[in-house]
Amino acid sequence: MRHENPFVKAFSGKKALIPFITVGYPYWDVFERLVEGMVQAGADIIEIGIPFSDPLADGITIQKSSQIAIEHGATLKRALKVIESLSPKVKVPIVIMSYYNPILSYGIESFVKDAKCAGVSGVIIPDLPFDEREPFYHLCKERGISPILMITPVTPHERLERIIKDADGFIYCVSLVGLTGDSKKPIFQWISRELPKIREVSPVPIVLGFGIDSTDTAMRVSPFTDGIVVGSALIKMIEREISLSSWTEDDLLDKVKNFIKSFKKSLKD
Repeated sequence: MRHENPFVKAFSGKKALIPFITVGYPYWDVFERLVEGMVQAGADIIEIGIPFSDPLADGITIQKSSQIAIEHGATLKRALKVIESLSPKVKVPIVIMSYYNPILSYGIESFVKDAKCAGVSGVIIPDLPFDEREPFYHLCKERGISPILMITPVTPHERLERIIKDADGFIYCVSLVGLTGDSKKPIFQWISRELPKIREVSPVPIVLGFGIDSTDTAMRVSPFTDGIVVGSALIKMIEREISLSSWTEDDLLDKVKNFIKSFKKSLKD
């Protein structure tokens, strides 16, 4: 069942900037201020990571932020409560990235119901195989939540066609083979050759993530995509700032806003 795409405005006439941040990082009250500040600075969609003890798709930077969040009491239930508070304030789509085990423990029907009530627009589940996506994705679509499907440089052509056919919200293109922020660089040859073909046939926008660690990289890849995800670079910057003995919330918020503005400015048609 198709529903109205909640992401239309985010991609309307512009490239979408999607910052990723781990829920509750670096501290719960600071996290909420940072999310609001990122939207004020130009973020079009917010991706919020749900910490998990076995994060197979996350590099060391996001793993560290997840561990800190867990130590501060992060759970899926608490994350949804915080998102419920944030969503009416930020007024942009919120996507959550979670592994499937916490959702199974929560109960998929309860999760989908509570996520919708919290204002979640989309979900990314990197460890849920495409062929095993039902009934979870069906429940999401019924509730008006977009299951965001992922493709990589090694996705087989037949599966790529099926993903495009089943896509909802937007398609998340992984720019490299490896983990987030693991020092590998995006595969520019694949990006420049294959993404235009995917964009031409995709019924929804495509975004590129993993390895976009600088505004120069963002500028280089942006002509081939409808948006970019920036995660590890943002979290590294936050980590550096809070390691300073003189850091303050206001200073950190200013740094994050400037970071978002610089990446937003780097996106080119």
